[in-house]
Formats: sequence, structure tokens, C-alpha cells
Amino acid sequence: MARHLLNTFIFIIIVTLLIGCGAKKRIPRFMPVDLTKELKEGKYVQKVDNLMIVLDVSSSMSDSYMKKTKFDAAKNVIDNINRCLPEMELEIGLRTFGYYISPFEEETTLVYGLTDYRRDEFGKIIRKVEAGNGRSPMVLGINAASEDLKETEDGIAVIIVSDWKKAEEYAIPAVENMKNMYGDRICIYTIMVGEDEDGKERMEEVAKAGYCGFPKNSAELASGKQMADFIRKVFLKKAPPKPEVVEEVLPVEIPAPVYTEKVAFTATLKADVLFDFNSADLKPGAGEELSRIITTLRTYPETAIRVEGHTDSRGPEWYNQDLSERRAAAVKDALVQMGADPTKIEAVGFGESQLISRDHALNRRVNIVTAP
Repeated sequence: MARHLLNTFIFIIIVTLLIGCGAKKRIPRFMPVDLTKELKEGKYVQKVDNLMIVLDVSSSMSDSYMKKTKFDAAKNVIDNINRCLPEMELEIGLRTFGYYISPFEEETTLVYGLTDYRRDEFGKIIRKVEAGNGRSPMVLGINAASEDLKETEDGIAVIIVSDWKKAEEYAIPAVENMKNMYGDRICIYTIMVGEDEDGKERMEEVAKAGYCGFPKNSAELASGKQMADFIRKVFLKKAPPKPEVVEEVLPVEIPAPVYTEKVAFTATLKADVLFDFNSADLKPGAGEELSRIITTLRTYPETAIRVEGHTDSRGPEWYNQDLSERRAAAVKDALVQMGADPTKIEAVGFGESQLISRDHALNRRVNIVTAP
């Protein structure tokens, strides 16, 4: 009888273990989503031209997490970002912090870049990064990254990957300084590997200090779908509606000045010829371009025109709208100073709402047309 009870007890234990193993949730294999297709089909446009990843390699990153070290989990997150990034023109860099040199010195290292993004090449760099053995001088990494980005133009994304354990409070003013240096061009995103409560609070504070970024836990980026959503929010934005194609109707006859005081015309001036990057101040040589417009207005003094400012789709939409309005107003003011009648000129900004090409330079333009 006792033997029978023992056999029954052993049977129950074996069944329980088998059921438990079968019910254990398997971690799905990461399957990257092809965002290049969405970009080429025109569903999205690129909004970031530079990426700096700041990786924590300090000693706490060697702690165990999800059957691997936090360091390996962090590298895995960066590798998955690399696998999901669409094919686009991008300058990329990777900086680490947490190497221990001596009791009085810690190090941050620019491991890669900034250089043109190549998926295979960057993947090899990620795999070669080694764990450190020091504390977490995050402020050193952030300050050094700010200097790394000095030669960049257009939009910047900074992604900081760490367990955020014992992250210094000085990291917040360091991020604020970075934001002051690059303004609306830069957004800072934070990724946490692990579940340290104090670290989570510090991670959220750092992301908040960058204004336009946001925090994430690595567990929220575990699937290809989750990572693709992260990539879209950081690097892309919905493409504006395609402008209607309007055929240009040319007048059958161009009236001679002796018979009329009005004329219909259209002129397109490249913004890069008229203005410096991100500026609404006319270049010294812009007057030569505008002199052709003045000649026409003097010949036909009753002609009313509209100055239309346009930008490309890079940068925040509200910033592009404001820049296009300021550039249109600057051209109008210049024409008035050259002798045009201010009552005959209207200045309008369209921002990025009327793109005409995938070439950013062609979208940056000022159109001068006869006012309707």
C-alpha cells in the first residue's frame, strides 16, 4: 500500500513538471520589420539625419538579467535597432562609458563614427564592443556626445542605453546642456535594461529633460513589431499628402509693355541660393537673383505677385512652417527695398506641405507667382 502511494505521488510530481514546462511562455524569435519599403512607397519621410547611441558598459551591466547579462541584452537592443533601420542617408555614431582606468580616472570612448550608416558594418561594430569594469560616469558620455555632434546638420536623435543603476543626477543638466546646444534639432530617447526602480525614475527624468524624446524599457522593444513602432516614432514621420499636379498654362501671346501694365509670370528661386542653412536672412548675392523680378515689376507696375516660401520635410513641421513664412517675408522686404510697391506683394509660407521631389534641395525653394 505504501509503495502504491509512493508511485502515485511520483507520478503526480512528474505530470505537474511536464505541464509547467509546457505552459512556460517561450520568447519569440525577433523578426525585423522592413521599413525601407514603407519609406520608398512614400508612406513616411525621414526626419532624422544623425544618430548617436550612448551605451553603458559599466560593471553593473554585467549583472544577470533574463538569462543573460544586462550588457548582452543592451547590445541586443542596439543590434535590433540596426536590423530595423530603413535604408536612408544617416550619419551614425556609437559612444560607450564605464571603462575603469585607475582609481582616479574613468573613460568614455567614441567606438564608431560619426560616419555614413551601413547596416552590415555597424552590426560588426556592435558585436565587437566589450563590457567595462568601472562605475557609470554617464555625464562623461553625454558631454562627450555633445561635442561629437558639433559638425552635424539637420535633425539629431540621441539614444542612451543603460541599466540606469546609480546613474548620477548630473546626467540631467548634461542633457539640458545638450538640448541648449542643438535646440529643436535634437531629441533624446532613453532605454532601460533591467528593472531598477530608482534607475527607472532617473531614466524618465533624463528623457523629459530633452523635451521631445521618451523613455522605454528593453522589454517593450522585444518584438519586431514593437521595434518598428519605435523606429517610426524616432526616425520617421507620416508623409504629407501629395500635391495635386497642375499643368502650367502658358499665355498664348505675351503682351508688349506698350499695350499693358500687367503680366502673368512664375519664377522659382532655390532657397539654398538665397539663404544660409536654417536662416531667413538673405545672402549678399541674393540681390542679383531678385533683380530679375524687380525688372519685370518695373515694366508692369500694376502686376500683383505672391511670394511663396517652401521647405523640405526634415525637421519638425511647425519649425518648417515658421521658416517658410520668415523666408517669404524676407524676399518681400528685399523687393520693396529695391523699389517694388508693397501693396502689390503678398508673402505666404507653405512649410513642407507642397513637396515636389524626393531631393530635399529641390523642395527648399521660393516661388514668385502672379497673385490670383
